[in-house]
Amino acid sequence: MKRLLDAQDHPETFTEEELQAMLKENDLRESAELMARLKQAYIGKETEDIDVDAEWQRFASQKPKRRSWSWMQIAAAFIGLLMLSGIAYAAVQIVSNIESKPKVAITNRKPDVKKVKKTYGIEAAPTKQEAIIYNNVELQQIMQYIAYGYNVKVEFKNKAARTLRFYLQWEADDTLQEIIDKINHFEKVHLTLHKETIIIE
Repeated sequence: MKRLLDAQDHPETFTEEELQAMLKENDLRESAELMARLKQAYIGKETEDIDVDAEWQRFASQKPKRRSWSWMQIAAAFIGLLMLSGIAYAAVQIVSNIESKPKVAITNRKPDVKKVKKTYGIEAAPTKQEAIIYNNVELQQIMQYIAYGYNVKVEFKNKAARTLRFYLQWEADDTLQEIIDKINHFEKVHLTLHKETIIIE
């Protein structure tokens, strides 16, 4: 009787198979028939007009159908979830590899001699056989070639340093840090490298 009452009050909690099994049980059928007779008597109808099977069918048709998932749908959902998590993991790995990939330090950068030669002429850039010697040349002009060769910018914070004259020997295999160190030997200026800019103070 409790199952019957539960089925009437909460049909959504029962599967179609459970309802069909309940229809086949004699005890439940008799209880349902008795309840239907009482209901009909209460509302003033003749009990002989009650069709228990039809009442059960009507009751079963009112129950909302629960969506049942086949094993194929569950497998497809699981595979889709795995693929999405795999794609997300790969994206995170790619981004972290790009960010953590060791870059050649800018201070170890070698000059692009061909680029300087093409722009300024053969005497502006060193070769493996012959260094460029700046003798009594303004720092502004020297830094123009250096900046172009090492692909950096130059910022003069000390404006008077532009016209200071220097002696500098620029070798083809000098790194940017070595050039900065050579110029920093002079007391009148101080060069620092910040990101892609040489700052002259």
